[in-house]
Amino acid sequence: TILAGPGDGRLYALAAGNGRARWVLDRSSEWQYLRQLHVSGRVLVAGSYKEKLYGSAVDAGTVLWSFDAGNFINSHHVAGDTAYLWSPTGWIFALDVASGAMRWRHRTTDYSGAAGHWAPVMAELVTDEGRLYALAMDDVLHVLDTASGKETSRRKLPERVRPSVLPIPAHGLAFAAAQGDVLLVAG
Repeated sequence: TILAGPGDGRLYALAAGNGRARWVLDRSSEWQYLRQLHVSGRVLVAGSYKEKLYGSAVDAGTVLWSFDAGNFINSHHVAGDTAYLWSPTGWIFALDVASGAMRWRHRTTDYSGAAGHWAPVMAELVTDEGRLYALAMDDVLHVLDTASGKETSRRKLPERVRPSVLPIPAHGLAFAAAQGDVLLVAG
């Protein structure tokens, strides 16, 4: 099955062999387009530009749950049975993929300007070995425990980087440096 959300407010499931529609989910009144499509088990997780993360049945195209993030879904990631997302409202959320229930949330900022608050998160969230990596626009890498949502570390990177984090097992984390090089940082 090929899943596609072309920006018309609809989600299409097409047969890979002949391209015929298996189902069409029309939510044009609720979403403009879907940011990303991730499949975990029999659930398709998709973030809409209009504030919601959706879980839909892959085989039938029915919406199983929706989660209101309070602002557009800028970055979400699915690993195993958990969906992670950052909302510009100042929270990272961890949701159960099957039910949409919140497992935990972590405050990134309350927009008071107080020291210690995160800059906006523009890189895609990434998980590896029990850690959730969130790269903020001020080139600070925040690391959260995937089970609890507690921040375990934060690190100011030694140079400007592009919005991406790539864990490389046994070597650390790779970043695309703003100058065109690859920056490798110990994990």
